[in-house]
This record gives sequence, structure tokens and C-alpha cells, in this order.
Amino acid sequence: MKAVFKKAIALGATACMLFSIAGCGTKTAQTDGTSMTKLVYVMSGPGKQQDSEKVYKAFNEKLQEYIPGLEIEFKIIPLADFTQQFMLMQTSRETIDIANTYGLSMSTEVKNGTFLKLDDLLNEYGKDMRQALPEWLWEYGKVNGDIYQIPSYQMLSVGYGLRFFRDQAEKYLDIDELKKELSENKTFTDKYYDILEDYMAKLKENGELGKGFAAGDYILKGYEKLLDYYVIKHGEETPKVEQFFATEDAKRNFDRMADWYKKGYIREDVMSANDYDRMVGKREGYTISTCIIGYQQEEVDAQQYNDEFLDIPFEDYYYIPAANAAAGTGIMANTKYPELCMQFLNLMQSEQGKELLNMIIYGIEGDHFTKIGDDRIQTEYTGQATSNDRYGIYKWILGNTSLAYDTQSDMEGYKDWAFNTVNKSEARSVVMGFVPDTEKISSKLAQVNTVKGEYRGGLATGCIPNHEERYAEFLDKMQKAGNDEIISELQKQVDKFLGQK
Repeated sequence: MKAVFKKAIALGATACMLFSIAGCGTKTAQTDGTSMTKLVYVMSGPGKQQDSEKVYKAFNEKLQEYIPGLEIEFKIIPLADFTQQFMLMQTSRETIDIANTYGLSMSTEVKNGTFLKLDDLLNEYGKDMRQALPEWLWEYGKVNGDIYQIPSYQMLSVGYGLRFFRDQAEKYLDIDELKKELSENKTFTDKYYDILEDYMAKLKENGELGKGFAAGDYILKGYEKLLDYYVIKHGEETPKVEQFFATEDAKRNFDRMADWYKKGYIREDVMSANDYDRMVGKREGYTISTCIIGYQQEEVDAQQYNDEFLDIPFEDYYYIPAANAAAGTGIMANTKYPELCMQFLNLMQSEQGKELLNMIIYGIEGDHFTKIGDDRIQTEYTGQATSNDRYGIYKWILGNTSLAYDTQSDMEGYKDWAFNTVNKSEARSVVMGFVPDTEKISSKLAQVNTVKGEYRGGLATGCIPNHEERYAEFLDKMQKAGNDEIISELQKQVDKFLGQK
């Protein structure tokens, strides 16, 4: 590393400037001091927008105050096209120095030699970033024990629960007993289903059932998906890989759905209905539905559906899973400037680069956004920017969202909740950072998915005739498609992963 570093630098006044900006403890790589060095940064997002070039120009001008002589060429690829376009860029040997990893299989990319191992670079040029991000978060960046990507830091746990109309729940539902049952049991129990069935019977008796239970959108409780519906249970120190649909919990659910369908608690046309979004939050629609339980969810629901709701989470803890949904950022193995890449990422992921980070996310202050508080802005768009907006890219793609401004779309207190409550949870996956390698089982996975497509919908909604017989067929066909081989391969990988920790 030191030999490469010596070749990349030119000593002199520029170096002094860079060291003074970077602060104590973090080394810096240098440009040659006489011309601009360009790094190409590829990421997914809304694609090119009306003011993209204008913002990039302003960004690079501001960057000179931090890393003189460095220029970043941003290439924003529409999210849906990113994986394919990234592969095409590699095939055609287009220059890429830094790349967002969302949608990529890191185990495959590491095998292919796409990305650099970052441990040494982080130790020399990424110390600010290492301190800014929680130590446990770096598990998300590892493949085979080494760091290959800088994990994106956002809210890392998504909770689910049940949504009821508040007045109905307060009249007919045993709320305390339901909360107690969910809290005291890792998975859904018979008593849980009994409580909901008693509630729906009372709704039906009083003419308030509507469309009843929103079946089919199956949410796991107490299980973590490693790959599709191949799961491990929360909290197991030596996790056992299972096919969820072969568990007693899945069977219990399928049995209840079949029973509820016969009793009229699930709409008769459930398999052909295509109005789910219109039936959620409506009195004539689903009176019980599953939902994400986010920050101040009942207030959010009230604003969205113009009614009063009771939202009850399935779990009374925030579970941080093995996989980081927001992926991360890697340095390409064929870059000529690995040290500069890391220096730039160190800047963008730590407090010293906050102004630059927010500029590339939101655009130019006074043009694309207006400050309405110390850490809060007003944008021209609501939520996340699209290709039709003048400018705005996805903050979770850039990395450390704790440094990104809140917008008018963010509820007051959301960021504090996300980073100081949710992300501080101690309920973390024992295989955090595990990346399944599907090379040996890809064909079997495809066959199992075909079988799942044939049976799962009917079983999960209860409308499939002779459901006991069909469930047995489902399990048999999954076995013949290679279910045991998939479980065996994933178990080997999990055991190896844990053995290397």
C-alpha cells in the first residue's frame, strides 16, 4: 500500500493544505497539484434530471475547498436499470472508480474481482468514517471476513403489525390480551388467531366486518429471511436454516386462513381482487390489515386515510437483520486512484463533508431547496425525487443518512427515533453481514419458486379447495424440486460464516 501511495502523491504546498483540511489522525492522498484528477462515481437513482449538470458543477467547485484538484463525474442510473447497466459498463470496460452496490450480489462481485478489499485503505484514509459509523455496521460491508463496501447507514429495521379502526378495536377487540400474546411468544400462536377470530365474529355480527382480514400478504414473526423463504429464527445462537412453508407456523397459518375463508372472514373473491390499495384504510374495505409500523404510524395512517387507527406491532423490539437493504458503496478494483477514492468517501460519510453530501442529495441551497431550520429544508418535491423533478437523488444511496437534512416530508423527531432508538437495538441477527452464495443452487431455487407460485397464493388466502391435501402436494413438490439440497447448502454457508467470526 505504501509503495502505491508514494507513486500517487506529489509533495509540496498542496499536500500541506490537504493535511490541514483532513484533520488529525486521517491520512490523505493527493492529486498532482497541476491538473484535475477525475473519479467516476456510478450509482442508482432517478436518472439524469434537468439540473443535474448544474449541481455537479457547483459540487465540484465546492469540493476544491476540501480536496483541491479532485473532480467527481456522477453517473446516475435509473434504479430499475442499475444492475443490468452496471454489468454492461463492466463488459464494455467503461471507467468506473466508485460504485453503489444496490442490487448487486456482493459474493458474486467479490468472486469476479470487481471491488477492492478496503480494510487497509480504511485504516489509512477512512478513519473519520470508521468513527462516524457504528462498529457493528461494518459487518454489512464484509465478504469472507474482509470489508468490500461501505455500508449505507439508514434506519436498519422494519417492523410490521396489524392495523385496526380504533373505535372498532376499542369496542370489540381484547387489545391488552392481543398485545400480551404477541409480546410473550416468538411466533403466531393459536391464541393469537383465536383473539382475531373472536374480533371478526363480533364485527360480522354487528354488520361492521367490511372485507374482513386482508389475507395473502404474509408477514413472518420471529423469523428472518436469509434467501426468499429460507429462514432462521430470531435469537438462535446456532441458527438452523429452514424452508418457512414447511414449518408448523406456516401450517398453522394456512389452516386458519382456510377456516376463515369458509366462515366469511376473508373476501370470497380474494384471488381475483386487484383493489388492495383502495380497500386498505376504508370502512367498507379491510377491517384488519398488516402494515409497516414506522415512526408515529397511527398519525401517518390518520393523515393518509382520514380516519383513526390502532396499530399493534407483532414484536416489541426492533430486529436488525443480516442484510442491509440499502447496500453500500465500493471502490472498483481497476481504479487508478484507490487512495483518492477512499479519501473522497471518507469526506462524504463523516461530519466534515456534510455540506457537500447535502448538496449532491438535494441540490443548491436557495435554488433547489430552502433552509427552514438548522437541519431541516423545504424541497420542491414531496418524498423522494423522480426523473421529472429538477434535481434530487436518493440519500440512502449516498450512504450516511444521519448527516442528510430532514425535509418537509419527514416528521419531526423521525431521525432521532431512527438512529437513537431503532438502530440502537441490541436485537441483531447473529449472522449480520451474511451474503448467500446461490451459484450451486440457482437452478433448484428457480424450481422451488415455480412450485411456490403454484400453491402459495391459494394457501395463504385460504381459498384453495382441499387445502390439507394441496399443502401436502406443495411440500412434496418442493422436496422434489431440491428443497433439501438448498437448505443443506445454505446451512453449510451459515456455519462457515459463523466459524470465521
